[in-house]
Amino acid sequence: MKIYTLALVPLFLMSATSTQAPVPTPEQYAEIDRKLTNEVVDNTVKTIKHIETKGDTKCTKRGASGEIGCFQFLPSTYKNLSKKHFGQVKGFSLEVEQQLVKLEVIDLIEKKKLTPDKVFLYWNSGQYKRCSKGVNKHNVPYDSCRYVADSMKYFKSL
Repeated sequence: MKIYTLALVPLFLMSATSTQAPVPTPEQYAEIDRKLTNEVVDNTVKTIKHIETKGDTKCTKRGASGEIGCFQFLPSTYKNLSKKHFGQVKGFSLEVEQQLVKLEVIDLIEKKKLTPDKVFLYWNSGQYKRCSKGVNKHNVPYDSCRYVADSMKYFKSL
């Protein structure tokens, strides 16, 4: 597998005085998306979607803790990541969700230098140092070690 260095936002979009990511136009976003073709990133995104939906391609099931969509975002996480990557909270759609996950995975792999297993741990638990097991505040059991193991098994099959 080759890993390519990717530029998320072309320099012509950056403002010297802006501290917030610029909001790309649809045409600019399409250009950025074309540049984001990376096998590791794509397979990481595919794996997260597969594991989170348990293979349900319609992505209609709501998580037991209130998660939504193909990638099972908590509404607060979706808002925070949307602001981070788009500079604003975008309306929830499967297309926007896919773009947002891809941008976040690229950030984790390219900027933070995380390996896919660490990305899966981060996606499941919000941190990438160590896995954990227990019951969350919604009384839903979790096991991030199992999540990573299942994710890596699927990832390696791609």
